[in-house]
Amino acid sequence: MSAEAQQLSEQYEELSEEVEELQQVVAQLEASIQGCEEAKETLGNVEDGDEILVPLGGEAKIRATVEDIDEVLVDIGSDVTVELERDDAVESLDEKIDELEESKRETEAEVKDKQEQIEELAQRAQQMQMQQQQQGRGNE
Repeated sequence: MSAEAQQLSEQYEELSEEVEELQQVVAQLEASIQGCEEAKETLGNVEDGDEILVPLGGEAKIRATVEDIDEVLVDIGSDVTVELERDDAVESLDEKIDELEESKRETEAEVKDKQEQIEELAQRAQQMQMQQQQQGRGNE
């Protein structure tokens, strides 16, 4: 394999790994968006006195009774949680969804760009291979 072909192969592998990592980021962003959407839906449907499941972490949950739905604890980032009224909590979730969707769009654009680069590398490799085959026939 020529040095140029080796370089193309390494670039191809590197870009492929980057695309895979970015696709995992997109999946994580989609899961976060879905979680926020589900939280909004729950806030819209839960009333004082309703019994709900509260996640504790590690796949453990407890049953709890809602005392005051108008006092919602919302994580605003950097391990900071604030108490908001229900409408403000929904608005906060909407803002978070917008931010997550923007990050998702940016990441998807990056994936597309890298996939186009991969396609260009594949075409260059194919051209090199055809040139080598033609040179090999010319030497016969």
